Parts: sequence; C-alpha cells; structure tokens
Amino acid sequence: MTKTLDSYVFDPATLVSVFVDRDNYYSILRDRQAGIAVLEVVIPWIAYYSVYFWLSADELQLFENDKPSFDKLAHAFAIDKGESLYGNRLLLNQGPGGERHRQSRPQRAYPAEED
Repeated sequence: MTKTLDSYVFDPATLVSVFVDRDNYYSILRDRQAGIAVLEVVIPWIAYYSVYFWLSADELQLFENDKPSFDKLAHAFAIDKGESLYGNRLLLNQGPGGERHRQSRPQRAYPAEED
C-alpha cells in the first residue's frame, strides 16, 4: 500500500543524497523523516537552479534496473520543470517565478524513520 502524504511540507534541508549524476545534472535524494524519494534536476540557465520532484517507488525501481531509461525520465522532468506534464509531482522550482506546486501530494517510496 502506497501512503500519500497530504500534509507533507517540503524542506530541501531535510534531504540526504542517495545518488548524484553530474553528467546528466540530476540527483536522487531522500527525506528520511517522511520516506519521500526526491529527484533534483539542475537547470543550466543564466544561473544554475534546481527543481525538485517526488519520485514513486516504481521510478526508483526503474533507476535501479534500467539507468539509461531513468536518465531519459530525469531529462523529461528537467525539460518540463513542473510547468505542465509533471506539475502534480513538483515540490519546488527554485528558478524564475518558481514555487511549490500546491496540488502535489507525494507518496512514500522509502520507509519513513518512524515506521
């Protein structure tokens, strides 16, 4: 059973790094308190900035089993920046006009520390 966290408040300071792909400008992070897996994509624009999305357990499985396919998925998240296709997955866009998407309801992909 996947638990949706309706009252989750995203805070980048609570994240720990799981994997960093410097060549493809993304990181997989984990919020240990809430059990949320987070994809941070770095957007190389005038000034580099980050956009954060929550990942499902299936997407983490894709990363573990088929990294080239996950790289394509991470690229799709980066292109979209949470503006259309992945707006419901957006946690925070630190770019121009960026904000947390109010409709985003993350699901746990890891066990939470309190479990």
